[in-house]
Amino acid sequence: MKGEVVVRDHPLSGVDERLPTRQRILITLKMMGEASTQQLATRLGMTAMGVRRHLYALEAAGVIAHRVVRYGQGRPRFVYFLTPEGHHWFAQRYAALSLELLTYLAELYGEEAVALLFERRARRRVEEASRVLGDLPVEERVAALAELLDREGYLAVWHKEGPGQYCLCEHHCAIHDVAVRFPQACVSELKFIQALFPEASVERVRHLVQGHYYCAYRIVIPGEIEEGT
Repeated sequence: MKGEVVVRDHPLSGVDERLPTRQRILITLKMMGEASTQQLATRLGMTAMGVRRHLYALEAAGVIAHRVVRYGQGRPRFVYFLTPEGHHWFAQRYAALSLELLTYLAELYGEEAVALLFERRARRRVEEASRVLGDLPVEERVAALAELLDREGYLAVWHKEGPGQYCLCEHHCAIHDVAVRFPQACVSELKFIQALFPEASVERVRHLVQGHYYCAYRIVIPGEIEEGT
C-alpha cells in the first residue's frame, strides 16, 4: 500500500557475555520485547533448562512476568516480558528530579519554556554528535550514531532496509517518565536525528510512549532509493 511504513525485524546487538546471566536476560527481554525460554536460550547460548532456572528467580523478584501462548494443538508456551519494575531496573537517572523541575518550569513560565529548554538540549546534542559523525557517508553515520546512542544507554541498534533506507532503533529511554509528561522531549529527539541527516527524510515509526517496545526512526535518502530501483 502506498505510504505504508513497514518496520522489519532487526538484528540485536550482542549482549556482553561477561555480564551476569540474569542481567543478560533482562537486557535481551528489553531489546526483544518478549521471548520464550527457547528463544532466550538461543540468543544467550545456553540450555533451555539453564535459562528457565533464572527466569523463575527473576519472576519471583517481580521484574519479569509471563503470558501463555498456544499454537494449534501443541503444548502451550510461556512468553516472558519485563514488568514495570523490570523496566525501571534500567537506569532512569535523576528522572524524578528532572520531572519535578520541568513541572515547576511549566507552571511558572508555560509549556513554551519547556519546549525552548528541549530545543536548546537538541542543539547541544547535535553539536556534540556532529563532532563524532563529521562528514561520514550516510550508512557510516547511521552506524556511528547508533553506537553513540548505545553508549548513552539507549540500547540502540540499526539495520539497512534497502537502497537508501535505514532504521535506527532505541530500546531504552533514559527520560521515559519525563517524555510521558512532556511530549516536547520526543519532539526534541526527532529533531536531533533529523539535524544529523539533513539530506534525508527522517520519521519516527515506532514510539515507546505509545506502547511499542522501542522507538524506531526511518531514515530515507531519496537519491539513493532512485539509484537502487
